Amino acid sequence: MPRTRTLGVSAYDAAGELLAISPRPTAIFAANDSMAIGALSALREAGVIVPKDMAVAGFDDIPLARYMDPPLSSVKVPISNLGARAVEILLQGIAQKNGHPPRRERVATELVIRSSCGAPSAGRPPP
Repeated sequence: MPRTRTLGVSAYDAAGELLAISPRPTAIFAANDSMAIGALSALREAGVIVPKDMAVAGFDDIPLARYMDPPLSSVKVPISNLGARAVEILLQGIAQKNGHPPRRERVATELVIRSSCGAPSAGRPPP
């Protein structure tokens, strides 16, 4: 039976594979913060110093990101606004029986710079 892998474990494995590439990449941008945390774990176990040897950033800015060591840089997404907008679109689709034209929408994001990317940052929030 195949081994079940979570996002963090998959990113852990992928980071290990990246370390075998020559020349080695200097940064990892993960599709989400859980994956970035998995990559941080693999890098730490391999003796790679973040951000000196490799920068790491994620996407979502989950609350745990700021408490990682080093604190994880991330792209912040207003998840509650995104969920509310998704429900609005779903209800419109139901009301119009999906007769509305296709559309694209953009969601505002914010780059939250913390020390995992090597740039100066405010670091961890106060306790």
